[in-house]
Amino acid sequence: MALTRLKYLLVTLILLLAAFSYGYNDFLIKRLLELEKQSVELWARAIEFNSLILQDETDQALSDAIKLIDNQVGKSHSRDESTVYQTLSELLRKVENGRNSFDFVTSELIIKERVRVPMVVVDEAGEIVASRFVEDIQLTAEFVDKLAGIHEPIEILIGSRENPETQYVYYGESNLVSTLRYFPYIQFGFILLLIGIGYTSYRSIINSEQSNLWVGMTKEAAHQLGTPLSGMYGWIELLRDKLQTGSKSQDEGGIGELSDIQRSEGHRSWEKELEILSELEQDVHRLSTVADRFNKIGSSTDLHPTLLKEHLEQSVQYMRRRLPKTGIDIILTFSDQLDEKFRKPALNPVLFQWVIENLIKNAADASSKTIELIVGGESDHLIIDVMDDGSGIDKKLWKEIFRPGYSTKKRGWGLGLTLTKRIVEQYHKGKILVLRSEPGKGTTIRILIPV
Repeated sequence: MALTRLKYLLVTLILLLAAFSYGYNDFLIKRLLELEKQSVELWARAIEFNSLILQDETDQALSDAIKLIDNQVGKSHSRDESTVYQTLSELLRKVENGRNSFDFVTSELIIKERVRVPMVVVDEAGEIVASRFVEDIQLTAEFVDKLAGIHEPIEILIGSRENPETQYVYYGESNLVSTLRYFPYIQFGFILLLIGIGYTSYRSIINSEQSNLWVGMTKEAAHQLGTPLSGMYGWIELLRDKLQTGSKSQDEGGIGELSDIQRSEGHRSWEKELEILSELEQDVHRLSTVADRFNKIGSSTDLHPTLLKEHLEQSVQYMRRRLPKTGIDIILTFSDQLDEKFRKPALNPVLFQWVIENLIKNAADASSKTIELIVGGESDHLIIDVMDDGSGIDKKLWKEIFRPGYSTKKRGWGLGLTLTKRIVEQYHKGKILVLRSEPGKGTTIRILIPV
């Protein structure tokens, strides 16, 4: 649950950061576009103003007036008249210098754009007459259409005021704006990467803690089982020696005079006891195998070529003897065209038998009447399907059944399928999954083992 809440928290955080980043970036882009538009409009008006014929006429008239006054200075007959002409000449030169300053403002501060916004000037016929910050190879009608799709063109009047020519300034966006449009996605990617690293690290720590817990539990279980198992092996040997000694004494007549009937009944009794003792020894040996399985969890597991059919048959026979007498039929089927590599895959027999027995037991707990194991191979994977006709599993629970603690039974820890998944995926580098299942119609669980 804690991991799920963390997921939702991280997703919410990502969405909030993305929304804020996108909103603020959009605000900056709009402000920059306004400034760029103002800059382009100023450039357009400067071009419009400088193109007027009136400006050239004024410049020429002013220059002629200065020359005329300078000529009159030399022709003056009095000092006062000469002073007047000199004063007028100086005033006109100041006016001319002012106009030169205006030309500098127009050319250097307005027309000489500091922000490189691509601009194209088009006349009424659609012909490109001027451009700025655009390479010659780009000057095409398609490029003008592209700029028209970005901004509305600015209309300017070129020529005389009486008969002006209308032209249009099309403009795009600066590289700064274009870069800013991608910035939220770059920022979002970095945020996602950092959160992903954090989440992966957190999950790795959780998995490591769970793994250590699993290993600790299984090692302790193996240790706790080991001591009583050693004692049970000793008691079994003592009982066997005692029964065999008693049987031998009876055969030799060491227990007194017994009738043939009594001696026959005694033999049957000792034979039954020896049979029970043998079954007891098998169960103790089974417990020893279970302890060995627990001991292998968390240890480096050796995989080696294994006679698959032999070990599967052992598991099936064991479960047939140990399942409740409910008429459950367990069928083991091998594909007729099974390659040798699938018949002798690299396995750890002790752990893999545990997998099969767990799956058969779970199928039996699901009220199955028939359990079938189908062994086949495809490409480079051994395939084992465990099919049953039991109660089935709802699709939304297909992944849940392999998680620790999940169980539909009133008793149990819900660890059987979790251990099964761990053995298949971590120790055998395979995969286990619910292939198909339907409530009331049974379940098929598939094991895939690379060979």
